[in-house]
Amino acid sequence: MDAVCFTTAVQVRYFFQYVKNHGHYLEINERFRHRVLATAIGRITAEALKEEGIKRISAPENERMGAMIMELAYYFRNASTQRGMVK
Repeated sequence: MDAVCFTTAVQVRYFFQYVKNHGHYLEINERFRHRVLATAIGRITAEALKEEGIKRISAPENERMGAMIMELAYYFRNASTQRGMVK
């Protein structure tokens, strides 16, 4: 898995609550740290990801689903020059 798209802050909270309750938090957090890109639909969702300790986050300026997908496509199209540089 290369990326996970999050569309609401509530979704972020429920996801991380689930992985914590089932003993997968460290594994999931490690994957987000090194391989998986967290993609947020906007700044509030990105803030929820940051609160969970996620640092590799992509989020579009225009907080819409289409813009999020375009930002994700742009990231992977240019991944070789942007590794570690996420908005």
